[in-house]
Amino acid sequence: MVIASESFLKSLGVGFLVLILALPVLLILALTMIGTPLAGILFLLFILYIYLSKLVVGLSLGNLLAARFDWKKWSTYKIFAVGLIGVYILKALPFIGIFVCLVILCAGLGALVLNLKTTLSPNK
Repeated sequence: MVIASESFLKSLGVGFLVLILALPVLLILALTMIGTPLAGILFLLFILYIYLSKLVVGLSLGNLLAARFDWKKWSTYKIFAVGLIGVYILKALPFIGIFVCLVILCAGLGALVLNLKTTLSPNK
């Protein structure tokens, strides 16, 4: 997920919009008879994306740290583990941890949605 580290503000904004607009869209879909199964599937996908958002930000943070400290011999798994540990340490900070958690959620969610958009767009 290079999207989270290349355009952080864009993924943060898209993630915030998805986080705000998901519940009303799911409720409107759930009220219709045809949209109810689609609302259930989209709700499960939304929950999955919320969980995966911290992993995406962890990978981006690990890549950022690897580029900053010149860890060229490290494997991708080690870089991912360092980034994920960094995410958990940032989330555990006493006063700003909740805001960091919200930023991580929005940035990761936005990166996943932007990646889905670029993956599903037709190649021209």
